Amino acid sequence: VLVLLICFGIGTEALGVAQSSADALDESNVFSGALPLLPFSDDPKAARAATSTPQQDWKQGTVPSLYQNDPQWSAKPYASSTLGACGQAPLCMAMVNVALTGSHDVLPMDAAKTIEEGGFASNGATDASFIPETAAALGLDAVEVSADESSVRRQIIAGKPVICVMGPGDFAETQSFIVLSGIDMDSKLV
Repeated sequence: VLVLLICFGIGTEALGVAQSSADALDESNVFSGALPLLPFSDDPKAARAATSTPQQDWKQGTVPSLYQNDPQWSAKPYASSTLGACGQAPLCMAMVNVALTGSHDVLPMDAAKTIEEGGFASNGATDASFIPETAAALGLDAVEVSADESSVRRQIIAGKPVICVMGPGDFAETQSFIVLSGIDMDSKLV
C-alpha cells in the first residue's frame, strides 16, 4: 500500500496537490520487478554486502544507488538501531539531495543525524513526516504529490525524484521508503 508521495525540487513552488488513494497505483503494478532490492539480515555475515554508487560518481541529475547494507554506513547508529537495519529514509534523502544538488556533502549518516535531531526517528523507525523538514534543512523543497501513477510520472518527467512512503508488506514488514526517479524501457517506474 502506497502511503504518501513527496517530490523534490530546488526553489520550486508548492504544487498544491493533495494525497489521494493509492489503490489505482497499486493495481497498475508499476513497481513489479522494477527495483533492485538486496537482502538484509541482522547477521552481517549472512547479509550480502552491497556496493553503492562510488561518491566520485555522484552528480547532479542522477540518483545514485545507495544501499543500506553498504559497509560504508550499515553499522552506523540510527533510530536506536543501525542504518543497515532501518536506514531507508536517510538513504533516500541522501540520494535525492545528490540528484538535485550534485553535492557530496550529505552522506546517509548526515541525513540520519538531521532526521534524528528533528525528532523523527526512534525505536528502529522513521516517521514519514520527516520529509518536509529534513528537505528544508538541506535546502530542498518537498511537495506532496497525489498518489496516482500519472502524477508520479509527471514529476519524474519533470526531473524531480519522488520519495515514496510504502506501507507495511510492500517491500518490508514495516513502513519503508523508496526513491522513484525514472521510467524504464517497459514504461515502469524505477
